[in-house]
Amino acid sequence: MTTATIQLELTGTSRPGIDPPPVETYTVCVPCDGVLELIPQGDLFTQGCDDEGKTERLPPEQWLRYYFHLAVAGDAVQLTQVPDEYSFMPPYGFRGGPAWQAPGTSFRLQLREPVTIYYNVPGGGPEWTLTLLELKT
Repeated sequence: MTTATIQLELTGTSRPGIDPPPVETYTVCVPCDGVLELIPQGDLFTQGCDDEGKTERLPPEQWLRYYFHLAVAGDAVQLTQVPDEYSFMPPYGFRGGPAWQAPGTSFRLQLREPVTIYYNVPGGGPEWTLTLLELKT
Protein backbone atom coordinates (compact mmCIF):
# COMPACT_ATOMS: atom_id res chain seq x y z
CA MET A 1 0.00 0.00 0.00
CA THR A 2 1.28 3.47 -0.89
CA THR A 3 1.50 6.10 1.85
CA ALA A 4 1.83 9.86 1.35
CA THR A 5 3.82 11.98 3.79
CA ILE A 6 2.39 15.49 3.80
CA GLN A 7 3.59 18.56 5.67
CA LEU A 8 0.76 20.78 6.89
CA GLU A 9 0.98 24.39 7.99
CA LEU A 10 -2.02 26.18 9.47
CA THR A 11 -2.00 29.96 9.65
CA GLY A 12 -4.92 31.30 11.66
CA THR A 13 -6.65 34.65 11.46
CA SER A 14 -8.17 36.96 14.05
CA ARG A 15 -9.93 40.26 14.31
CA PRO A 16 -7.93 43.52 14.52
CA GLY A 17 -6.45 44.04 17.98
CA ILE A 18 -6.45 40.31 18.81
CA ASP A 19 -3.32 38.22 18.36
CA PRO A 20 -3.76 35.42 15.83
CA PRO A 21 -3.13 31.87 17.03
CA PRO A 22 0.41 30.56 16.55
CA VAL A 23 1.26 28.95 13.22
CA GLU A 24 0.96 25.16 13.45
CA THR A 25 3.31 22.98 11.39
CA TYR A 26 3.27 19.20 11.49
CA THR A 27 3.61 16.14 9.25
CA VAL A 28 1.09 13.36 8.64
CA CYS A 29 1.22 10.04 6.80
CA VAL A 30 -1.94 9.10 4.91
CA PRO A 31 -2.49 5.77 3.13
CA CYS A 32 -3.71 5.71 -0.46
CA ASP A 33 -7.53 5.77 -0.40
CA GLY A 34 -7.35 7.24 3.11
CA VAL A 35 -8.62 10.61 4.33
CA LEU A 36 -6.40 13.60 5.02
CA GLU A 37 -7.91 15.51 7.96
CA LEU A 38 -7.01 19.19 8.25
CA ILE A 39 -7.93 20.00 11.85
CA PRO A 40 -6.18 22.51 14.14
CA GLN A 41 -3.96 20.79 16.72
CA GLY A 42 -4.06 23.52 19.38
CA ASP A 43 -6.92 25.21 21.20
CA LEU A 44 -8.98 27.87 19.46
CA PHE A 45 -10.73 30.69 21.26
CA THR A 46 -13.87 32.73 20.65
CA GLN A 47 -13.83 36.52 20.34
CA GLY A 48 -15.68 36.80 23.68
CA CYS A 49 -14.85 36.43 27.35
CA ASP A 50 -16.47 34.50 30.18
CA ASP A 51 -17.76 36.06 33.44
CA GLU A 52 -14.21 36.10 34.84
CA GLY A 53 -12.81 37.95 31.82
CA LYS A 54 -10.98 34.91 30.40
CA THR A 55 -11.21 34.13 26.71
CA GLU A 56 -13.56 31.27 25.94
CA ARG A 57 -12.39 28.15 24.13
CA LEU A 58 -14.17 27.37 20.89
CA PRO A 59 -15.76 23.90 21.10
CA PRO A 60 -13.99 21.44 18.73
CA GLU A 61 -17.22 20.75 16.85
CA GLN A 62 -17.15 24.41 15.72
CA TRP A 63 -13.56 24.31 14.44
CA LEU A 64 -13.15 24.81 10.72
CA ARG A 65 -11.87 21.53 9.27
CA TYR A 66 -11.31 20.06 5.85
CA TYR A 67 -11.34 16.38 4.96
CA PHE A 68 -9.93 15.13 1.67
CA HIS A 69 -9.93 11.65 0.16
CA LEU A 70 -6.41 10.89 -1.05
CA ALA A 71 -5.65 8.94 -4.22
CA VAL A 72 -2.18 8.36 -5.65
CA ALA A 73 -1.79 9.56 -9.24
CA GLY A 74 1.70 8.67 -10.46
CA ASP A 75 4.19 10.83 -8.54
CA ALA A 76 1.42 13.08 -7.15
CA VAL A 77 -1.71 12.72 -5.03
CA GLN A 78 -5.24 13.73 -5.96
CA LEU A 79 -7.29 15.27 -3.14
CA THR A 80 -11.09 15.30 -3.27
CA GLN A 81 -13.06 17.01 -0.52
CA VAL A 82 -15.40 14.79 1.52
CA PRO A 83 -17.73 15.70 4.41
CA ASP A 84 -16.31 15.82 7.93
CA GLU A 85 -17.88 13.93 10.85
CA TYR A 86 -20.53 16.69 11.11
CA SER A 87 -21.44 16.36 7.37
CA PHE A 88 -19.91 19.78 6.65
CA MET A 89 -17.75 20.70 3.65
CA PRO A 90 -16.50 24.29 4.03
CA PRO A 91 -15.73 26.23 0.85
CA TYR A 92 -12.12 26.84 -0.02
CA GLY A 93 -10.10 28.72 -2.58
CA PHE A 94 -6.46 28.70 -3.61
CA ARG A 95 -3.79 31.33 -3.03
CA GLY A 96 -2.49 32.21 -6.45
CA GLY A 97 -5.24 30.17 -8.09
CA PRO A 98 -8.89 30.50 -9.03
CA ALA A 99 -11.01 32.87 -6.96
CA TRP A 100 -13.50 30.13 -6.12
CA GLN A 101 -13.05 26.41 -5.67
CA ALA A 102 -16.33 24.56 -5.22
CA PRO A 103 -16.54 21.91 -2.48
CA GLY A 104 -15.91 18.42 -3.82
CA THR A 105 -13.56 19.61 -6.57
CA SER A 106 -10.30 17.70 -6.76
CA PHE A 107 -6.82 19.16 -6.82
CA ARG A 108 -3.31 17.69 -7.04
CA LEU A 109 -0.30 17.83 -4.80
CA GLN A 110 2.98 17.39 -6.66
CA LEU A 111 6.13 16.40 -4.78
CA ARG A 112 7.60 19.37 -2.87
CA GLU A 113 5.26 21.93 -4.52
CA PRO A 114 3.24 23.64 -1.75
CA VAL A 115 -0.45 24.38 -2.30
CA THR A 116 -2.26 26.87 -0.06
CA ILE A 117 -6.02 26.73 0.45
CA TYR A 118 -8.05 29.23 2.44
CA TYR A 119 -11.54 29.51 3.88
CA ASN A 120 -13.34 31.15 0.95
CA VAL A 121 -16.02 33.32 2.56
CA PRO A 122 -16.32 37.09 3.02
CA GLY A 123 -13.87 38.07 5.72
CA GLY A 124 -11.62 35.09 5.00
CA GLY A 125 -10.32 32.65 7.53
CA PRO A 126 -7.53 30.22 8.22
CA GLU A 127 -5.10 29.05 5.54
CA TRP A 128 -3.59 25.60 5.15
CA THR A 129 -0.40 25.04 3.18
CA LEU A 130 0.04 21.41 2.07
CA THR A 131 3.32 20.02 0.78
CA LEU A 132 3.71 16.44 -0.45
CA LEU A 133 7.08 15.33 0.93
CA GLU A 134 7.16 11.66 -0.07
CA LEU A 135 5.25 8.75 -1.59
CA LYS A 136 6.29 5.41 -0.17
CA THR A 137 5.17 1.94 -1.25
